[in-house]
Parts: sequence; C-alpha cells; structure tokens
Amino acid sequence: MNKKYQDIYEVNFNFLIASLIATIILIVVGIFLSVWFHDLSIQDVVVPSKNVADLEMIEPPLLPEPEKELYKVRKEEDAILNSYGWVDRNAKVVRVPIKRAIEIFWELQYNKGDFKGVEEDSEVSN
Repeated sequence: MNKKYQDIYEVNFNFLIASLIATIILIVVGIFLSVWFHDLSIQDVVVPSKNVADLEMIEPPLLPEPEKELYKVRKEEDAILNSYGWVDRNAKVVRVPIKRAIEIFWELQYNKGDFKGVEEDSEVSN
C-alpha cells in the first residue's frame, strides 16, 4: 500500500471507544428516563379492586313517587303550550297557544300562495 493512502485506512481506536461508551451511556439514560416517567404515570392511575365485594355500589337518586312528578311536569308543559305569555319581554317575543300558532302558520302560508287550499284538492278529486 502506498504511504499516501495509509492515513485514510488507519482507525483511531480512542475515538471509536469513546463513541461506543457515549452511545451506551445515552441508551442507559434513555431507558432509565422512560422507566421513571412510566412509573410516574402509573402512580396517577387508580386501579379498581378486582374483588367485586370490595366495590361500593352507588345507586342514582330516585324520585319517591315518579308518577306524581311526571304528572306535575306534563301539567306544567300543557299550561305553557296552551297559554299566551312572554318568552322575552325586552325582545318582544311572545308565546302563543299551540293551536293558535298552527292556525297562524297556515294563514300565512295561504296568503303567500304557498298553500294549496282545500278547494283545489276537492276539484282534483272530482
């Protein structure tokens, strides 16, 4: 081999050993940190008991008389649906009984021409 190319093929063993030691240290530190962070995350998790007898059963609060409560709610809803009232007085929004609201809706549709009246339907059926 030529003396000129001999320097290229020489291996610096000190650099190679130092690189190997640094790589091993980085791997060990990385493993240590990953195990340490994993242990921290596991400590935050509450593991339920495997024994069913140890678990405390929590039942939702129930109404003592649900039929009466349902009747009361339906009565309040019917009162709202079948009466006039203010929804928002400042915005001048009112509540109209449902039957009257349906009548107003169909009157508006008829006046716009969107509603085909009963007269037209009866002529078609003849």
